[in-house]
Amino acid sequence: FEALSYVWGDSLRQREIICGDSEVDIGINLHEALEGLRLPDQERVVWADALCINQADIKERTHQVQQIGEVYSTAQRVLIWLGKETDANRGAFKMIRAICAEYPNQMARWVDEARELGYLSNLLRHSWFRRIWVTQELASARSAVVMCGKSELSWNVFKGVVDFLWPIIPHQYAKETYELGPPP
Repeated sequence: FEALSYVWGDSLRQREIICGDSEVDIGINLHEALEGLRLPDQERVVWADALCINQADIKERTHQVQQIGEVYSTAQRVLIWLGKETDANRGAFKMIRAICAEYPNQMARWVDEARELGYLSNLLRHSWFRRIWVTQELASARSAVVMCGKSELSWNVFKGVVDFLWPIIPHQYAKETYELGPPP
């Protein structure tokens, strides 16, 4: 199975899904993640806290929260959902891939490309990076990928480029998140 790491978001924005034989209301962010993660021609097993933990049962919820590290460390990989694909996050992913292709020679070029740095800076402002739970989820992961819609990057590639560009990216977020994560 893969474990989903995402931000619940606005609890008033709900969508109804069928889960097994039951109708379940889930947050819009989880709904978008499940839609985005759906594979066209094969099954995918995804663990998502809002579906796999009975949120109405405080005793179960408390017990499951204590087991979160085990869930994320047992998962084949952790899917870090940053939302639907947009021009801005597509630009950030494009920049990261380009830097990876020509790593040392790209620094000067991207310093001049303020728009792409702005895309990356905006991506790093996503509320996922400010969520306290991500530290445990990411630290427990054997493997992790960062996802926006259908676009994905391995956590190690993402982290490598962020570390490389850290001195020149306009940022207001916690570097502690980047020091976590699965081994390379």
